Amino acid sequence: MVYLLRKVESAEPLHIFRFLSSRFGLLPDLDQEFCDYGRGRVILQVLRCLHQHKGSSRTLTLLFVCACRCYGISARLVCGICGPTSVSLFAEVFDTESGSWKRVDMSSHTYDGERHEIAKVSGCVNKETLVTYVDFPSCEHRGYLYIRRQNKVFVYRKGEDLTVVAILLLPKDCENGVVLNVKEFPFEEAQLQLRLVQGKQKPDPKSSRREYVYVFGCNSFGWLSELTPKYIERFNDAYIKRGKTLHEWLLRSIDLLNDRVKKIPKASLVSLLEKAEAKWMDARVSNDPLPAHKSKFKNHPIYVLASQVGNSRIKRKDVAPIAFLKGEEVFLRSDFEDLKTCSGWLKVNRRVIENAKPIAMRTVYHRDKRMHVQTSLFSESQTVLIAPKQMCDGQIPTTDYDNVDATGEKFIPHGTIYVRSKNPDLLFRTVKLLQLYHKRAFSSYQKNDSSRPEIDGVVIRKCDLPALLKKYEELATEKSHADVEMTKESHRNFWRSVFKTMLADPPSVAQEHHRKIRKELSDHVSQFLNNLQDQS
Repeated sequence: MVYLLRKVESAEPLHIFRFLSSRFGLLPDLDQEFCDYGRGRVILQVLRCLHQHKGSSRTLTLLFVCACRCYGISARLVCGICGPTSVSLFAEVFDTESGSWKRVDMSSHTYDGERHEIAKVSGCVNKETLVTYVDFPSCEHRGYLYIRRQNKVFVYRKGEDLTVVAILLLPKDCENGVVLNVKEFPFEEAQLQLRLVQGKQKPDPKSSRREYVYVFGCNSFGWLSELTPKYIERFNDAYIKRGKTLHEWLLRSIDLLNDRVKKIPKASLVSLLEKAEAKWMDARVSNDPLPAHKSKFKNHPIYVLASQVGNSRIKRKDVAPIAFLKGEEVFLRSDFEDLKTCSGWLKVNRRVIENAKPIAMRTVYHRDKRMHVQTSLFSESQTVLIAPKQMCDGQIPTTDYDNVDATGEKFIPHGTIYVRSKNPDLLFRTVKLLQLYHKRAFSSYQKNDSSRPEIDGVVIRKCDLPALLKKYEELATEKSHADVEMTKESHRNFWRSVFKTMLADPPSVAQEHHRKIRKELSDHVSQFLNNLQDQS
């Protein structure tokens, strides 16, 4: 990597992009200087791997991000999800001159939306070329020992004792060389044919534009961020299709993953770019045009009508309407704060502070008591997060009814895992057969009685999870086979009863044919049932 970067014209993202595209995009021949540099057999193995995979866009994207980070340039990997099975990997690099992020897509050789033609290199390109080299079983370089055995390279760190650092698995090839021919790789040949077919179709720009559903970015410290508003025109429409519950879960998951990164000293400086970009994306989303009809405000992620707020939310201080629609005030959803009862905050794993004064009082109908009662509502600022419980002497903490409450956003005890199944009886049977220490758990309440929990899973130790999953899969397979056999047996019994009924009371076509029909049925029904039994 260091040797490759020495040949770049300057430490600029565009020059690195052009260098990698021209160097590996059309597979130039390996020159002798790569082989001679620093016992470059290891470098030659890496380059041969790139050549065998024809410089795939994923490999070049990773190489581009690594090169930028070696120069201290802020770069991150970006994963875009276009559909259920369509996932694309590209990169983003921060350009200090323009003060913005530039998208780099190695699959189409575009830099910030501009396509760059790959520079031509001298000599035969992308044709059959035999690369020969003298292979040695082992070599040393910078305190590391490299030993090759067939298609594996074992890397050891030299010291008082040899310690294994890595094991590189190389493609199986001949001992004296590698033939660089695209036809030897069916997957690459299929991709080439697909590109040729797509090129003949020549879709218009609108149809060829990708409609991303999710776009995520990750920098060198592991700081994860969602970049979907950057790659779609109307994020609010995608938000409505995504759903409020899924979107809130996604934001919480990203925050939990970034909590570990916040403890790194230098990560906060790098994440300033992500934080500034997040503010820009929030402003872009909030500046989307207002809906023209009142019905569009019901599930809108940004705007809300004053009549649609409800009694469970309260307006923040110094908040003014941003617009009017047919004489009704329009607010931002962020201008309102959720109000919940003590039990409501417990469902989201928060506890109301002692001696906290309620923000408001509401009269609601209590379904169990069948009467109207007064309830106190509190805001989130009047609550604290409930810390997860710890296992004491290997025992899982439970409620008064000897089960684990996993409703809402409650944390399960440390060192345990919550396993839920649509067939809880089979799960309970699995735990009983393995004799695992467990506690029954529930994540919801029964529809008929809101005070009774719906037991749908178990909480076990994390170390017991592999054995549980293996045994559960075996029992589920046996149960499915038994269900199939039961279905077949029910079909056999049905047809057996049909034919017996016909023998006892055959259809009366005519009086003179009664004996003939009975005799034919008696002769063939036994043979038919035997054949049916053999086929099943």
